[in-house]
Amino acid sequence: MLLCPSCHTRTDTDADGYPAADLSRHHHDHIEQIRHAAKRGETKRAMGLIVLSQHFASENLIRREDLLQAMLSEGLWAEKKVQILTLRAPGSAGRDELYWQAVERDIDDELRDRLTTSTSSQGDPLNLAVVGVADMPALIRIGRQLGDRANRHLFSRDRSGTLRWTDSDAAPPEWTYVPPPDGEGPLALVIDLSAHVRDADIQASLPSARIARFSTPTPDYGLVRNRGVLDTFRRAIQPRLSQLEASTSDVIHLFVAIPAAIAIEFGALLSTQHAHRYLVYDRGEQNKFFPTMHLGPRR
Repeated sequence: MLLCPSCHTRTDTDADGYPAADLSRHHHDHIEQIRHAAKRGETKRAMGLIVLSQHFASENLIRREDLLQAMLSEGLWAEKKVQILTLRAPGSAGRDELYWQAVERDIDDELRDRLTTSTSSQGDPLNLAVVGVADMPALIRIGRQLGDRANRHLFSRDRSGTLRWTDSDAAPPEWTYVPPPDGEGPLALVIDLSAHVRDADIQASLPSARIARFSTPTPDYGLVRNRGVLDTFRRAIQPRLSQLEASTSDVIHLFVAIPAAIAIEFGALLSTQHAHRYLVYDRGEQNKFFPTMHLGPRR
C-alpha cells in the first residue's frame, strides 16, 4: 500500500491504532472501487439518497462513504454527491398531528426538488440508490414519493451497521396471509415481518377492527438478506392489497413492523398501482399505536 513517509511512520509504529485487518479492508475496498470505475457504463450511473430521522433519543447515522461502498459492490457509480435528507426533530408537543403534517410536507417538497435533478451529465435518467433509517410512516411516505421507479436500488442496514447484503444466496422467507373476517368494523392491515404485532394492541387503538395479516412464520429484523426478498415481498403482497381495496371504499388502517427497505418498497408499490386511502399508525407513548399520516394518491 503506497503511503507518504509520515503516514508510513504513523501506521508502522501504531499497530493498535492501525490493525492489519483494517488496512487490508481499506486496500480491498479501494481495489473494488477501481475495478467498478473501470468498467462502469451509462446505465450504471447513479444518484445516492440517505434518509435519516431525529426521533426519540437514538442516533441514526449512515455515512455517505457507507452508501458509496455498497453502491460500488453492485456496480453503481455515484455521478453526483450522495444526498442526505434529515427529517425534522419532534417539537415540544412530540410527534403530534402537526408534526406529522410537517414531515409530509418536508418529504414531498424535498424529494420533488431532488428528483428533478436525477439525470446524468448526458441527460439520461440516473439509477437511484436509497437507504433509510427513520420512522415507518416516514419511510413509507418516502417510497410513495419516489414512485415505482424501474431503476430504484434499495439498501438495508443490518445490526452491525453495514449496508451490504448479508447473504446473497439466501432463499426468501415464506409469506403468509390471513384475510380479515366478515362483518362490520374498520379494516386493518397488519404487516409484521420484523416483530409480531398483537391483535390486542391493534384493538386498543382501533376498536372492532377487522384484521388482515401479512407476515412470515418467524418475524425477524434481519429478514432482508438480499435484494430477492424485496422482489418476492412485492409479488406476494400486491394481490392481497388489490383484494382488500376491492372489498371496501373506506380507509384501510395500516399497522407495520417491517425492515426499513421493505417500508420504502411498500410505499413505492402504493405510488402507482394502488390509489386507495391508507392511514398509517406508529407506536408512541407507552408503546401504544396512534394514527400518524394519511396516504392518498401520490402528489
